[in-house]
Amino acid sequence: MKAPLLLIRAPDDWLATQLRDWAADRKWVVRAANQWGAFAAAVAPRRPCVAFLQAELTSDAWAVALADLHRRHPDAAAVVVSDTKLSDDLRASVAAAAVDLGARFALFPPLTRQGLEDVASGLAEVVLARATATGPADAEPALSLSEGDFETP
Repeated sequence: MKAPLLLIRAPDDWLATQLRDWAADRKWVVRAANQWGAFAAAVAPRRPCVAFLQAELTSDAWAVALADLHRRHPDAAAVVVSDTKLSDDLRASVAAAAVDLGARFALFPPLTRQGLEDVASGLAEVVLARATATGPADAEPALSLSEGDFETP
């Protein structure tokens, strides 16, 4: 397995600075994709990946990049981050769009290093567990139900 990847797409260095120490402590490779088109292309197949992308809400480029990442690498765990304070309705709309396009989380201000690290840590556990799993054919089902297990009114 290749070293896990923390992929970051943001217009400045703030997001990468917040997560750089976290990634270094865990020996994750940090890659910044400065071009939206390069965002999904930066992830190698079968490489565990947690991706943070800062949504510039004046454009739909973040949504296109997120959808492309999810299409190419459905096991990559994506987080959409906005540094813009939004009304409750707009925040709910952006979060819903992000989840519909494949994000696991949508984060809005106030953003803290600890909060970002907590989200990254939780997602890292999930993507690493999936990457080291033996596969669906060998896995035991968590719950087995048969047709007789359900009552119909």
